[in-house]
Amino acid sequence: MKQAFIIVTLILGVVLVAMIFTKPDEQKHYEAVTELVQTVVEQEMSEDNLTERLAKAGAEKLADLGIEGVDEKMLADLGAEGLTELGEAVNLTGIKETGKTMAVGTAQMYLRSHMTVNDYTVVNVGWIDINGRTLPITIGAFGKVMVLVDENEARQLIRF
Repeated sequence: MKQAFIIVTLILGVVLVAMIFTKPDEQKHYEAVTELVQTVVEQEMSEDNLTERLAKAGAEKLADLGIEGVDEKMLADLGAEGLTELGEAVNLTGIKETGKTMAVGTAQMYLRSHMTVNDYTVVNVGWIDINGRTLPITIGAFGKVMVLVDENEARQLIRF
């Protein structure tokens, strides 16, 4: 019994020492969250209904500005069928790429100012401040960073 206790204690000691020396650095936490954000943004931007979503947002913005007579259908038709004078459809590829770049860049700036990584000797934990709440978002151990939120939760956090 005494030998088993000594062996278990030694194994736990080795594991704890390994955890101390293999903790990922702060940058890996930022990279893990940024990778998740990129995945979510790419999914959002690759949806088939991007034209309709842009048309709806554009029509709402125009209405807010007091411009009447331009509705969602008109803007969607413009994006889907194109300008008849030019004879070609409006290409959304550039808009999508610009939108992805802007969304990820904005998320990275937000993370740099609202995310902290605390060191707890054997692990480190990334925390993010959102709407006055501080939530754990990553945990790092054995050289790996695990993101504690899934894509749906990240989508909700991005849209706040």
